[in-house]
Amino acid sequence: MGLNITQSQVANLDWLKSNGSTEYNPLEIINSVLEQYGLIAISNIQRNIKDRQVVNSGQMSSTMYQKLDVENGMQSLKIYIKDYYRFVDKGVKGYEFEKNAPKSPYKYKNLHKMSKEGRTSIQSLITSGKAKVRVINQSKSKTEKRGLQFKGTKKSLLDRQTDQLIYNIKKHGIKTTNFFKDGFEQTFKDLQKDLGEALKKDISINLIK
Repeated sequence: MGLNITQSQVANLDWLKSNGSTEYNPLEIINSVLEQYGLIAISNIQRNIKDRQVVNSGQMSSTMYQKLDVENGMQSLKIYIKDYYRFVDKGVKGYEFEKNAPKSPYKYKNLHKMSKEGRTSIQSLITSGKAKVRVINQSKSKTEKRGLQFKGTKKSLLDRQTDQLIYNIKKHGIKTTNFFKDGFEQTFKDLQKDLGEALKKDISINLIK
């Protein structure tokens, strides 16, 4: 996620120099305002993760950071967060049920497959105690009907729990939380006004989610 202010807009603030001050630097003011907004955005998003009890390994919140940069002639603020945030934010329709995220653009296409990174994240939830999983006895016919067969290999309890949780998640989907969407909109709704007041001039911004 990021927001941009064009360099031409910064250059057009040369009128500020006419006041005779050599200390007034519009670029520094813009960077200062953007930096403060970035910190507030991260704080609001992290609070939403906690308040809405968003289930994740903890890395999504703890690894968030911001960066100020100039890109394609634009003054930019970028907030970095784990790529999978969009699935937790918008939710994912389940393979069999969609009520947890009826408006989500995402949907599971199968009940079992998951990337290595995703599987590792699931295991972190289990080992941290954030997810409780009861493994159905593999000898029961219901287990075999669900495709959770462990024949031919001996899997550890953690692997079996991981398989079971992946199945449950994909079957029912991930509930929409809007933790990011709401935090983003809450933070940046007044940015244009605040920048204008700080610079004493009307400017326009481009928000990118």
